[in-house]
Amino acid sequence: LAAVGQSLTIRAALLSCGYTAAVHEQMWRLLLETSGFRDPSSVDARVRAAILEVDQWDEPKFRVASATLRHEFPEQHDFLFADDLQPGNGAESLLSVSIFLDRLDVLERGAERKSTRKADAAALAKLAVRGITPEERARIRGLVEIARSSVADTAEAMAQDRTAGRKSLEQLRALYEEWAEIARVVVKRRADLIRLGLARRKKHSKNEEADTDVEEVTMTPPPVAVAPRPAVSPAPANEPIAPAPSNGAAAPGMLEPRPA
Repeated sequence: LAAVGQSLTIRAALLSCGYTAAVHEQMWRLLLETSGFRDPSSVDARVRAAILEVDQWDEPKFRVASATLRHEFPEQHDFLFADDLQPGNGAESLLSVSIFLDRLDVLERGAERKSTRKADAAALAKLAVRGITPEERARIRGLVEIARSSVADTAEAMAQDRTAGRKSLEQLRALYEEWAEIARVVVKRRADLIRLGLARRKKHSKNEEADTDVEEVTMTPPPVAVAPRPAVSPAPANEPIAPAPSNGAAAPGMLEPRPA
């Protein structure tokens, strides 16, 4: 799809067989559906706003509460932040804030904390001065419930997405096989077929790959170097010269005289 969108030559070849913009858009849509893509705007705006506000609330409030209780109310601090309770990110903040609010409720009216009720009440009063009031806790609790109400709907939507994605995959595969075969017929340049993913580069050697569209260059072999003949060494100066034969024959290396 990327190659078709980026190459005018490929598009022109496929256009002759009816590959229109509508076909191209259909294949992209099927690809998005197959990948499980969902438009974020399809999530309820109220839910998105609730998750965002809870996510922005937990980190500063956790820090303020920890600083407020650490020294003056260490037992209440350790109870509130037991198991290393930390703020979460995004939807994860719903869980951490829920635990935080539940523990504040236990400090306020939990039967198991009857022996520390006075200290717990003092700790809650100091937290209220810091902005973590009963009203604020109730407001954030309401936002958590709004966000959690979408969990069941989201799970159902994800199941529907998986079913739809399978159908989209089957349709996309059929379209791909159809247009891939047509492209093999109408697209002539091998380089374009390689770009479409319908051909591979041919290996010319272990470390080199080349496209067959590249014109081969015939290399002229280098001239062969011919070793020079060795020079004839002159006879040593003290070597004796053979005497001329006495019968009138020419000495070796001399030309015989022509007869008159």
